[in-house]
Amino acid sequence: MVKCRVEPDSETHALMFAIAMSQGNIENASVMLKKVQQNGTQAIIASSRLEDFFEQCLKIDNFDGLAYLADYVEGNNVDTTAWDLNRFRSALNFYLNHSFNLNKIMTFTRFYVHQAKLALAKEQLDRDLSPA
Repeated sequence: MVKCRVEPDSETHALMFAIAMSQGNIENASVMLKKVQQNGTQAIIASSRLEDFFEQCLKIDNFDGLAYLADYVEGNNVDTTAWDLNRFRSALNFYLNHSFNLNKIMTFTRFYVHQAKLALAKEQLDRDLSPA
């Protein structure tokens, strides 16, 4: 692409994100997810791949990748209600009690707030659709 002077768009970065994930290259996947967000247009990434990225980032303590993921799921209203936020527990314990890091705590908070908003919206929809 560089040789042909072709500028990648968000769809290209989304595909490169998928390739990096399939190769297990979480650092490159983080960079590609950041670039998807920077391009401004919305590219669709499969929720299952995003959840896998979430799990892998938590395993290696990649909070930069988690922050890019939080940007993506908030901006694209991705349903994360099935994602296990309890996986943050050990990291939260560490960053609250042993090596305080507000940025990492706020990254967790963004996921928690997003998940809470989705759960409330689903509850409201269920209430609106139920017979009176």
